[in-house]
Amino acid sequence: MTDLVVIVLVTTLAYLATNMDNVAVLVALFARFRGRAVFVFAGHLLAVTVILLVAALVGEATTSVGLRYLGYLGVVPLALGCYWLYRSLRPVSAGAAERQGIGSGKALIATFLSLAANSVDTFLTLTVLFADTRQDLDFAIGGTVFAMAILLGLGATYAVSRPEFGPATEWFSKRVAPLVMIGVGLYVLVDTATDVL
Repeated sequence: MTDLVVIVLVTTLAYLATNMDNVAVLVALFARFRGRAVFVFAGHLLAVTVILLVAALVGEATTSVGLRYLGYLGVVPLALGCYWLYRSLRPVSAGAAERQGIGSGKALIATFLSLAANSVDTFLTLTVLFADTRQDLDFAIGGTVFAMAILLGLGATYAVSRPEFGPATEWFSKRVAPLVMIGVGLYVLVDTATDVL
């Protein structure tokens, strides 16, 4: 039971850390396609499902390559976290480009493409978690990711009507998320009871 709680907690924190930028994208998409929120939500869940399935397949393939080297995959989230920390401490230039809105196309396709393209960090982190975690706990990773995706989607729909949540999301993304990713990387690098070996 403790192993299950640990992997759910690690997955939750990793998913939150890699998806705060996606929340901002989702809020923009919900605002852009106000009359088609159901399709935006469906596109969000479709993107999460595809990334989750591909990460599980790649993680499973990785386990058959060389089990004793799996722990070293923790370098991926550790490096991402260090890079994010570096970016958050670096001053932003005055002419930094803002994310452009979606020009045209259906809400579902626009959402799917936007979030799938913006989820490389999520894909890499989930792949590492699937590869490093015992197979009997893989369902917990998948279930946690899907539950968090639904909660973040609902949060984004609510945030469209409450713009004051923007600064909190940005603060988490810049200050907390890098530390969470560094923690996930260290967790994978250290042998724990949830590991494959």
